[in-house]
Amino acid sequence: MSLRFHPAVQHDINEVLTYYSERSPTTAERFWKALHERFGEIAENPGQFAFINEARSLRRARLRKFPYLITYYQTSHGVKITCVKHEKRHPLRGQLRR
Repeated sequence: MSLRFHPAVQHDINEVLTYYSERSPTTAERFWKALHERFGEIAENPGQFAFINEARSLRRARLRKFPYLITYYQTSHGVKITCVKHEKRHPLRGQLRR
């Protein structure tokens, strides 16, 4: 399935990459790779990850080896990524993005 992104997702990702780049460029590269691997898995099989809302429309996928979540929902045109956030952020952050 094709992936589309909410405009704020680029800001979410840049924020994380800036944080990691200032501490370790190698860690920033590993984060980037883990993020893209998970995007690929979401595109291949979006139904494999758990729902996070009562309406059973929004899903989340955890990154491997990083404390970050990707939230998304399926549409008739593919998958829309709505947020990339740290696991410790407020649970509702990004859920209203469409």
